[in-house]
Amino acid sequence: MSRRVAAAFAVAAITLTESNMARAQAGESFKCDYTRMIICASSGCKDGEIGSAYLLVPAIRLLTAATIRADRVDRFNGVPFPTIQRCDAKGCSPVVVRAALNGAFVNISQDNGAYFLKILTVDLAERNPIGDFVEVATTFLSTITYFGSCKTAVN
Repeated sequence: MSRRVAAAFAVAAITLTESNMARAQAGESFKCDYTRMIICASSGCKDGEIGSAYLLVPAIRLLTAATIRADRVDRFNGVPFPTIQRCDAKGCSPVVVRAALNGAFVNISQDNGAYFLKILTVDLAERNPIGDFVEVATTFLSTITYFGSCKTAVN
């Protein structure tokens, strides 16, 4: 087999893999439920009402792979960074993020924004099971912190 033919097969295989990853990320997100909400300002912190709020997150392995691809491989070819969805009774809002594995966690942060999500990717014990997360968003000079679980996105 010539080098040109081998190269063509390699490019085709990479393209199919990237296409499958993009389809999986676009088509399959997992609902992550909140268990607690805390609102903090300079005057102090108080519990908030979760209401119907939740997250929609692609599989963590796809989220991190899409970040790597957008950041390192195709940054100049227009490959977008991945998104998660923050949802409530009014609907869902996309948040463009970067996801990076950091030890037992995946850190997910908004590019040029004041938002982050940290998800546990391994079981550390009953107290900290796989999929537990903390999410922090800022509004004006206050923070809104959610705690919750997203086990299905990690597996």
